[in-house]
Amino acid sequence: MQQLKDQLLTILRHVGTDIDTFRRVTDKLSTILAQETSLLLKSDAHPIQTPVTEMVGTRCTENVVLIPILRSGLAMLPAFQTFFEKSKVGIVGYYRDKTTAKAINYYENLPPITNEDRLIIIDPMLATGGTACSVVELLLQHNVPEEKIIFTGVLASPEGKRHLEFTYPKVNIILGAVDKHLNHVKYIVPGIGDFGDRYFGTV
Repeated sequence: MQQLKDQLLTILRHVGTDIDTFRRVTDKLSTILAQETSLLLKSDAHPIQTPVTEMVGTRCTENVVLIPILRSGLAMLPAFQTFFEKSKVGIVGYYRDKTTAKAINYYENLPPITNEDRLIIIDPMLATGGTACSVVELLLQHNVPEEKIIFTGVLASPEGKRHLEFTYPKVNIILGAVDKHLNHVKYIVPGIGDFGDRYFGTV
């Protein structure tokens, strides 16, 4: 599976990839990441009748709430909604303060959350980890248990991944790949560039 993810990431990374291809490949990679994320969800035995005989299959027993982070998280949302068809969606928006580099919440619209829900934060880039940690903290304030939270992203820096793991060790992390490091302006290297700009055409 990693080989396929790397092939798709190669297309996303290439500076010459046009917007149509970038969007199409993002959708393909997001579908793979959604599948990997689904393996963390609980399931139970489910008796069914096939056209031939009775058998016992499996089904997911957890409700899913998708939490895309504006704006880049919206790029992954369609694939995740296709995979988790009955999922609820909560939208959160953050921007990075230019002076402190701290993630500042500017938008929040969460659906009702129950004890049976599994929360999946989706955001393509895990750079410093500051925004991801802020979203986890927001969900904890809404009484979501830390172990019920998953972060799924396309690409991470080692620094960002370590920050999230250290701050919230019970949060599961699913990624397309982990790159080499962050540069002086907090971009992932070799990276993809500004994911949102490339996906939404605002380069």
